Amino acid sequence: MNLLINSYIKNTAILLSVIFTIFFQNVNAQNTKVVDIKLDGANTSQAELIIILPQNQAQKQSVILEKEFPSGTTISTPASTTVRMGANGNQQELLPNTKHSIRLTSNMERHKTIEGKVIHYVTNKTAGYEYKATGNREVYAKAPGTVFSVEVSGKSTLFETLKGEIITVEEAKVNVKQPSKNIASKQNRPITSSITTTHKAGESKYFDGNQSDTTFESYASALKYFTMQLSENETSDYRDIEQIADDNMLLGELYLDDGEPYKAMTYFDRAIDYYYELEFEDLSIAEAYLNLAEAYYMIENYDKVDELADTAINLIIPELNFNKTDYKYAEEDGDIYLMEDIAIELHYNYDYLAWAYELKGDKEKSDEYYKEADSYDGGY
Repeated sequence: MNLLINSYIKNTAILLSVIFTIFFQNVNAQNTKVVDIKLDGANTSQAELIIILPQNQAQKQSVILEKEFPSGTTISTPASTTVRMGANGNQQELLPNTKHSIRLTSNMERHKTIEGKVIHYVTNKTAGYEYKATGNREVYAKAPGTVFSVEVSGKSTLFETLKGEIITVEEAKVNVKQPSKNIASKQNRPITSSITTTHKAGESKYFDGNQSDTTFESYASALKYFTMQLSENETSDYRDIEQIADDNMLLGELYLDDGEPYKAMTYFDRAIDYYYELEFEDLSIAEAYLNLAEAYYMIENYDKVDELADTAINLIIPELNFNKTDYKYAEEDGDIYLMEDIAIELHYNYDYLAWAYELKGDKEKSDEYYKEADSYDGGY
């Protein structure tokens, strides 16, 4: 396919992605519904829950069986109340005093437990279907056809496998003892990889919120290791597009720091293509474009740097505005847990905007956005 066609496809995808970010609850969204309610362990037909719809304040609702909620809804259960939600053949049991958000499309589920405990009943084994659950930003579990729980206390997360097996994916910092040759970015962002672990029934894994790290003597050894990891993930029985995209991003960053911008470009382009296959990934796409801009900065193609940085900015701004609105509502509700969760997203929104303007040479805007990012660093 020639470069003009590639460019047209990517520019069209960018426009669609921006539109989706603004209206994701109405475009290609699936609903989740209440399939079971228990009060003090006994079945009942309705319960009082706290419901937070996308871009709305929290509302106490009397919820009945079969009640449906759109993608992006956050649900809080009070003491003594257990609610089971269902979509796409899968269910999530929210135990008492739990706050949980659900994002859905026809081929993807993303579940995030903000506090409390959720039991996941995953029966959907459809090829290409993705089911992921997380408690914090640094780790998630993926599971085709299994039962497992996610329990969150502060920044700590406990995964327990109850039936079948799950795979946990932990974000880890990559350290290379050789000095970086990347002259583009002055912010010294860490490079991260993922550590995957399989857990069979009866096994559990506790994550305390601290980031792991992996150290390599040279870029050559790191590139060899993660090239093999990418190959294994591409041929895995559970082929995870997001992880493959992340692997390509990582290899591009390593080549960039090793002073190989042209090789880095290949991997950043691949990462972008993979991220466009997913939904809810605008920030990752923006990050890939900014990394690609750094590669062009290193070969002194500054027109391309500006173009890519602007593309990233256009992806970030709608997501930033969306998160600012949700944060405002959470603040008005006095919801500390949700504020902290959204603050993490806001930190990255502002940090990537600062990065984009840094690459464009606009120090005033860059410093302004870095200051905003710092104000959300570590939470609300």
